[in-house]
Amino acid sequence: FHRILALGPDMTVEREIALPTRCGGFGFGPDGRFYMISADEEFEDLKFGTLDISQSAPAFEAIGAMPEEARSLVYDGSRWWTSLRDANEIASFNP
Repeated sequence: FHRILALGPDMTVEREIALPTRCGGFGFGPDGRFYMISADEEFEDLKFGTLDISQSAPAFEAIGAMPEEARSLVYDGSRWWTSLRDANEIASFNP
């Protein structure tokens, strides 16, 4: 599935958000915007970008390319971090 579920305080599904691509990780960045690692069906051609999850079918806006082994995404307030799975490393970046 290419979706994210928004849960209510009682853990019931309030809304389903359709994602336009496969997701290698997502996080919330500056100003609370939603960012994710987008992937094609073969989980190649990874891109870092953003989308407006307030829309029912948001479009992905690519910001830059990511290494094919990138999985997960977190923002610490100043830098982005991802796991480079094949290298067994954690890497930081600024887009």
